[in-house]
Amino acid sequence: MKYADILSMTGQQKIGKRPATVIKHILKYGHVTTEDLDKKYGYKHPPRAIRDVKELGIPILKTNTKSSDGKTITAYQIVAPEEIVKKGRQAAVSKRL
Repeated sequence: MKYADILSMTGQQKIGKRPATVIKHILKYGHVTTEDLDKKYGYKHPPRAIRDVKELGIPILKTNTKSSDGKTITAYQIVAPEEIVKKGRQAAVSKRL
């Protein structure tokens, strides 16, 4: 997936700096962690940055991982829309991931 694909998914020409930073990091590395958002980009409330991306309509998968000091933190990935399976009121990701 490319940045242009993400922009077309949102239906917007331009997006804010914070969600753009998160999206570009995920596209480059495959995921972003709360530790990355805090240490590399200085976002003191990383879930807010992720919420900005979600508010644009971009589906995000949330998983747990370990930080550099061994604590459990959250990692986020962009999910392709065709990977989302609706189950009642919740959306799940297909097991192929």
